Parts: sequence; C-alpha cells; structure tokens
Amino acid sequence: MRSCDGRQRIGGGAKQSGPDAGQAFALGLVVFVAVVIAVVFWRRRLANSREDPAVPRGCGAAVHLFGKPLRHLWLARSWFAFPRAAQGHNRVAVRCGHIFVLKEHVKGDVWLTTPTAAAGARGWTIVDPFAGRSAFASA
Repeated sequence: MRSCDGRQRIGGGAKQSGPDAGQAFALGLVVFVAVVIAVVFWRRRLANSREDPAVPRGCGAAVHLFGKPLRHLWLARSWFAFPRAAQGHNRVAVRCGHIFVLKEHVKGDVWLTTPTAAAGARGWTIVDPFAGRSAFASA
C-alpha cells in the first residue's frame, strides 16, 4: 500500500485505533498516582479521627494557659478531668483527640481560638482548667 507521498507503508493497511503504548503508560501512571493519593488521604483522615497516644495534643494549650508544658496534659483526653463549664475566655474545648483554647467570642458559638483561628464550640465539651486549680494544674 502506498502513502500520499509515494512511499511504501510497512505493517499492513489498517490504522491502529486507541492509545499507543506511551499514552497507555501515561494513563496508567495517572490512575496509579490518583489511587495512591486517595489511599494516603483516607489513611491520614482515619488516623486523625482517633487519638494516637504517642502524639501530644494538649502541650501547646498547657503552655498557653499555665506557662509550661505539663506532661499530664499532653493527651487531649486528660483535659476531660477538669470540671465542665460554659463557654468563656480561657476555657478549653475538648473532643476525642483534639483541644483548643477559647480566647475571644465572635458570635453565637464561634470563638477565636489558639492558634488564632475561628472555630465553633458546638458539640465540644467545654472545661474550665482554672476551676479546680488545686494540685492538678500545678503538678
């Protein structure tokens, strides 16, 4: 079979349809990378949904409130030992694996927190670390 410029074509007359080997490899690589990214994202989300005992969560809040890193307050679940309270300045919002210090009321249940960000306190347990300040806070 001859092409338009008069040269002989080798390999038969039918043109291959579909991607060539390079395009197929690139497509497979894109799909592989997308799957890896999805797996990493979901594993991190799952890991962040439960408290890892080896990761300190409350250290920064302890330093902010008490001026020093109190080791017994590094885990978020330790903050549940403080008495429950209403939302207020320097109160701590606690949930499994996460805490933040309420600094300034914005509106409704929205507060400026540490680090400086706006967060809603609805659905969190609010504790007052200064209510029973006896031996627990100074240990």
